[in-house]
Formats: sequence, C-alpha cells, structure tokens
Amino acid sequence: MSATSVVRDVILRDGQTLRLRSPNRKDQDAIGAFFDGLDDQSRYMRFHGYGASGAIARYYAEADGDARVALLAHHRGEIVAVAGYDRLRERGVAEVAFAVSREYQGRGTGTRMLEQLADIAATRGLHRFDAEVLAENRRMMRVFRSAGYDVRRQGFGGEVRLSLDIRPTERLFERIAERDHIATVASLQPMFNPRSVAVVGASDAPGSVGGAILANIVEGGFDGVVLPVNRSNPVVHSMRAADSIAALPETPDLAVLVVPAEHVLEVAEEAASAGVKALVVISAGFSDASPEGAVREDALLAMVRAHGLRMLGPNSLGLLHASGGRRFDATISQLRAPAGRVAISSQSGALGIALLGQAAGRRLGVAAFVALGNRADVSTNDLLELWEDDEAVRLILLHMESFGNPARFSRISRRVSRSKPILVVKGQRRRPVDEHAVSHSAAAFQAGAGIDALFLQAGVLPVSSTQELFDAAALLVLQRLPRGRR
Repeated sequence: MSATSVVRDVILRDGQTLRLRSPNRKDQDAIGAFFDGLDDQSRYMRFHGYGASGAIARYYAEADGDARVALLAHHRGEIVAVAGYDRLRERGVAEVAFAVSREYQGRGTGTRMLEQLADIAATRGLHRFDAEVLAENRRMMRVFRSAGYDVRRQGFGGEVRLSLDIRPTERLFERIAERDHIATVASLQPMFNPRSVAVVGASDAPGSVGGAILANIVEGGFDGVVLPVNRSNPVVHSMRAADSIAALPETPDLAVLVVPAEHVLEVAEEAASAGVKALVVISAGFSDASPEGAVREDALLAMVRAHGLRMLGPNSLGLLHASGGRRFDATISQLRAPAGRVAISSQSGALGIALLGQAAGRRLGVAAFVALGNRADVSTNDLLELWEDDEAVRLILLHMESFGNPARFSRISRRVSRSKPILVVKGQRRRPVDEHAVSHSAAAFQAGAGIDALFLQAGVLPVSSTQELFDAAALLVLQRLPRGRR
C-alpha cells in the first residue's frame, strides 16, 4: 500500500455499505480472482473484448497512489468492484476505468467509486477524467452522465471517449447530497423498521436491561417477530430463547446487543455472519469508559464496516419508532409517550430517557426517539436524513454535546428545516477518558458564538434548557411552519 493509501466507506442507493481502500501487492491474487469471476458481458464491457486478468491485477495492485490511483470495493471481505485512474501526459488529466461485479451493478457502485476517485484526484491537482467506453455500454454512460459532472462526448462509432470536468460545482454537490440522502435512509430501514428483531442478552431477571428492552418491544405492540437470545435460559418471559444468533429459527433484520462489552465483538461477528443487517449496541464499556474500551470500539466499528452493517451505539439506551401505524420500542424507558409528531435525538443516554419522560409527562406525542450513545456509526446527521422523509415527523428536537461533521450538519439541517423545525439544546460534553476518546466524541461545542452562528445559518433554533425546549415544542407542533427563509 502506498504512502497515500485511502480507506473510505460509502453507502449504495439500496442501503448496502461498502468499504473502499487502496490496494497493495498482496491483493494481486484477489484482484485477479475478481476479474476472472466477472461474467462474459461485464468482461466485454470493461475490456472491450480483450484483456488478461493477471496483467490487469498486477496493474491495479502496483498502483503508486499518485500517477496511478486505484480503489477496491469490499463487502464481507470479498472484492466486488475495482476502479482507478492513470495520469495522462496532458496536465491535470487522467484516464479512469471501472469494473463492477454483476451483483453490484445498477446499485450505484460505479457512481460512488467515481465520486471518491474524483475527490482524491481534485486534491492532487487534476481537473478532468477521460474514459474510453463502448457505445453500447449504456449503464456506464448513465453513470458518467448522472453523476453531476459536466460531460463531453467525442466519437460516434463503436467506442466513444467521454471527458468529465471533475472540478466541484453546486450541481455536483446537489447530486451527491441527493445520493447521500437516498442511501442513508435506505441503510437505516432495517434498524427503524425491522421485520424481525433479536434481543441478545434478553432476560427475565428483575431490573435487567435486557428484560426491560424485550418487554418494551413486546408490550409496545411491535408487529414483527421477536427472537430472545440467552446463553443460559431456554425460556425468557414465557418465550422460547435460543442460546445464540446462529441457533435462531430465522435471521433477524436487527439485533439488539445487551451483553458485557468484552463479548460484544464476538456476538456482533456472529450476527454479521448470520446475515443480520443492523445492530443496536446497548452495552457500555467502550470509548465512554477507558482507553482499552476505545480500542475495543475501533475494532467493533471496523467489523461493522467490513460486513456492511449499520450500528447504533455502543453505549446507547435504545430507540423508539412509531410511524405508519407501527410501533417499535427498543428502549429501557418505563414511561411510554403517546404516538405523535415529534422526533427526539439525544447524545446523552440518561438525558435522552429524561427527555422521553418529559414528553410523556406533557402528553407530547412522539414519532421517534434515539439515544445515540458513542455515535461510532449512526449519527445526528443520519437521523436528520431519516426524519426528513418520515411523514409522521413534524418537529425535531436535538440534544447535542458535539458535532461529528459540522459542515454536513449545517448542509442537511438547512434543507430539513425548510419543512420541519429543528430545536436544539446544547449539552455539556462528557469528559473523555483519554485523548483517544476525544476522536470518538468529535468536535465539541467550544466557541459559543461560532456554534450559534452555525445554528443560525442552518435554520436551527437553539434553546437554553429542556423546559424551554418542550415549551417551544408544544407551540411549534401545533402551528404551521412560519413563512420566510428561516
């Protein structure tokens, strides 16, 4: 791997996640196997009827990360797509090429890889990509034309040359934001609208967290399949329990993990291998607790990304989603707020449960609630994307201690707040256990004036206390959105 190696995660339009990374010489055999495994049509479209897999594999594996840049797309450890560019003699220009396995064609794989290659190239002084494409390769032609770049076409025979201006434009940013939105919403469906859910660590012991979550799911009226998992007890709350995820009668969409922190990675790997699509990790003891826990969290996230899952937590206190006549309550809260039009997100689990309790006490109807925990994967920005499309949500309440990506938060909030008011109460950032943990907490609120300016720019309404938050919510949820730009 070169000194300028890249590792990036992308989400396809159907919600599937892929890990993109730079290749190294050790990947040559795997790259060769990928090209050997392409169907005849894909090989013809990629190589125009010719091409030796061994030479092509060596070509990509030996990419230096400068004159030649390559990316491998992985899912569950397998290469599913390869893309790269080569600098040409013309200054600022490179030739780009793609190969995507049949299973991943038509899902936005090529477009996502093009985005990342163009982003890398732009930072290295390139302004144009050229591509030789068979005129009959309509799929790849659509990738180039719909990506958001200005495209020029030369030639009208069997082979055409496309030139893409990869310099950033407002149109490009809009297309990328649109793709991000569609992909993020799709990726969160197994978590918020599961057809089946396993509770790993379900228990009937009095006061147990696993027992509280299982009871809330069942008693809350979830209309899907609930699957308790307990290594010791074959029956939990009069329900037959499996001793592992692998032993379940069916593969759940979602697994809620309530096990000791040192066992979470093992259980998560078992869930991923079984085909589970999303995880809610209630367990604490990660970056919230110690340097060792922060390392454990890194390993958990790496596993989640490698297998293409989405994850809430760790150190989350669960989620509630009541929309479209369905109710899914996987929280530990003993208070049940009525269904309604308000979505609540909290970066502090304890305060989040308190907010849910205040909503119940005021009879303020709740459409969604999420206690984000450590935000290793799912973030406030993801929730805003999700709730923008949720017709049950009319008002969004946020408790925030820090930003993960301030620029993305501002961009998404500006769009969402045009149709749904966003109220935010700023919390005190929890003290990290060490400098490593700071990276998991992202950019904390420090300069008050700067944060307020960001909120103003994004159309977000800051409040000073939870009482003011709910006073404003009670008013706004009953009112039409005021006219104007903010």
